[in-house]
Amino acid sequence: MNRLIVFFWTLIIFITVSSCSMNCLNKDSFLAGFTEFSDDVAEHYKSLESTEWVKIDKEYEDYLSKCYKKFKDEMSAGEKLDFWKDVLSYGFYRSYSDNNYEFDLEEFGVNIDEEIEALSEAGKEELERFIKEEFSPQWNNAIDEILKEFEYWGEKLKIWLDEM
Repeated sequence: MNRLIVFFWTLIIFITVSSCSMNCLNKDSFLAGFTEFSDDVAEHYKSLESTEWVKIDKEYEDYLSKCYKKFKDEMSAGEKLDFWKDVLSYGFYRSYSDNNYEFDLEEFGVNIDEEIEALSEAGKEELERFIKEEFSPQWNNAIDEILKEFEYWGEKLKIWLDEM
């Protein structure tokens, strides 16, 4: 009975998660598909058989070697961060089920050091953009108000000094 339940859940996983080629149509479908794929793996990794992992590994490989390469330049720093958290989680779940599994991203043509550096730079740029768009106008207004106050008190001080 347990085998039947595991088989049933595995079947549901593969039915609900579209193949990577379908999820590579655009960035949003890729990200949504990979998130769903990662969530399914996280939920069921303890009960998956080695034969099931073969299919899952293939889909994972497609996400990394095809989809990610296709859309990585379109992804925001936040999207990349979420993607890489899911990639690293997959490595953990996969290693949990098979102690001999080697988590090697370079076999998919991914240089993790370059990705981290690019993510770091993209995060910095996104933060700078956010500060400029969100805080700069407010800071400029605040500075203008402070200058007006200085001018006002400067005029008051000038009058006071003239009266002395």
